Amino acid sequence: MSTLTMTRRSLIKASALFGAIAVAAGPKPMQALAAADGPSAPTEVKRVRSCCRACGKMECGVWVTVENGRAVKVEGDESAWHSRGNCCSKSQSSLQAAYHPDRLKHPLKRTNPKGEDPGWQRIGWDEAFRTIGDKVNETIAKYGGQSIFSMIGTSRIWSMSGGNAMTYYFESPNVHYASQICKGPRFVGTRISSYDGMFWLATTEMPRVHVQWGGASEISNYDDSCRSTVDAASSADTHIIVDPRMTGMGKESDIWCPVRPGTDGAMALSWANVIIENELYDDLYVKRWTNGPFLYCADIEPTGFETKAPSTRMFEVKTRLLKESDIKDGGSPKRFMIWDNLLEAQGKSGNDCLTFYDVDLGNFEGEARGPLKPRASSPSNMRRAPCRDFCPTLFSSALRKTPRFTANSR
Repeated sequence: MSTLTMTRRSLIKASALFGAIAVAAGPKPMQALAAADGPSAPTEVKRVRSCCRACGKMECGVWVTVENGRAVKVEGDESAWHSRGNCCSKSQSSLQAAYHPDRLKHPLKRTNPKGEDPGWQRIGWDEAFRTIGDKVNETIAKYGGQSIFSMIGTSRIWSMSGGNAMTYYFESPNVHYASQICKGPRFVGTRISSYDGMFWLATTEMPRVHVQWGGASEISNYDDSCRSTVDAASSADTHIIVDPRMTGMGKESDIWCPVRPGTDGAMALSWANVIIENELYDDLYVKRWTNGPFLYCADIEPTGFETKAPSTRMFEVKTRLLKESDIKDGGSPKRFMIWDNLLEAQGKSGNDCLTFYDVDLGNFEGEARGPLKPRASSPSNMRRAPCRDFCPTLFSSALRKTPRFTANSR
């Protein structure tokens, strides 16, 4: 058997030599498609703030360097709150798609029947929109709105909203979203306990106390969720995990609460009790952005209205929260009544102390963009005057329930 004579030093020298030969003989590096043809000295260089379109999900904030009217570089924008300066390789290479020779930059219209050469012909945008509108109206007139089917890919800002709007305008349930082959199961499963599977963790705010309750968004979600979750947990003063299992992030947490399955509600109420008793909540936020000040009437029949959640069908909202329609003939079921303490302080009582929050407008009565409008006086067709003892606020109703749940509840 022969003996190896190559030393470690000679191996390193040989590797360097072969590497140099490969570089010299190998092909030249491929230039980006964004590069302009032929040498040209830049005469004008500027940076433009924009958003990335490479993946169609996050629309991350970016800075684009433009030389002589041509984009040549993409960088992350640290002032963008949702991406925080991050810029992935797909974003940086998006210039190749922007300047690809096969990119469509204008509408094309088929001039030959299907099955033959399409005979694509360039047309203007006005003609394109007019043709589409005429065909849609013709189809609806002949077959009804439900004959319209829309299919939408993943593009949060650029196309999903427009495609979703078609279900409203044409009253057609026939729509296919990317979520139906992606995150749809998460939406369906979490609608049991949460509206449309919304993600309630305050990650982008970088809270001082970060709580992950029964989830592992760093591995079960996509987009920026992993980065945002890890950053929020790492920067928080206290990181709390509530999960029967020891998750990956749980190993890094300050507090792990392995609750018994089915006891989450009791634990949540005990936490709420501590927060309320110690006034750790934001009083103005609760009044302005939650249903806490809405009046709750336990002995009225639930009433409401039809609405539509994003990416789902129409459904009926029925609630015992006091609405204008409950106390006024012809009143709106989308105006939720609130007791106005300022009016009570002025010596008013009964219905004269009521104001409302309009869920369609997202405003309180008299609130509008610009100067506040005068508050309308209570009309004479009010059916009865509820009192706060009969219809307490939702927040005060919660106050009555939480004291029996303490941090030591079993």
